[in-house]
Amino acid sequence: MDLSVYIRFIVALIFVLSLIGLIYWCAQRFGLRRVLGDKIAGGRIEIIETKRINTKFQLVLIRRDTATHLILLGADNGMLIETLNANEKQTADSENILKKITSNELSEKK
Repeated sequence: MDLSVYIRFIVALIFVLSLIGLIYWCAQRFGLRRVLGDKIAGGRIEIIETKRINTKFQLVLIRRDTATHLILLGADNGMLIETLNANEKQTADSENILKKITSNELSEKK
């Protein structure tokens, strides 16, 4: 094989990779993933953020319609920590939360 075959192969490979990169950039720039995801999920539920506390517990912030929920997920259960409704601007009762989950409870379950 002569050198021109290798050069054509490398140019074609660079062209294809640049097209893939361009499509990816357009999808990120114009929110193509978000649009397709909303149509698939119905657009009512959105996971805003997740944060792993330790190996057994994870905090998840979820938006549903106009309400935002903070949920603590464990190995075998889940617990609603706080609910914030955008219309009423109410938060969950802090005394009830302190009864349900404390730092001692988390350290005992490790």
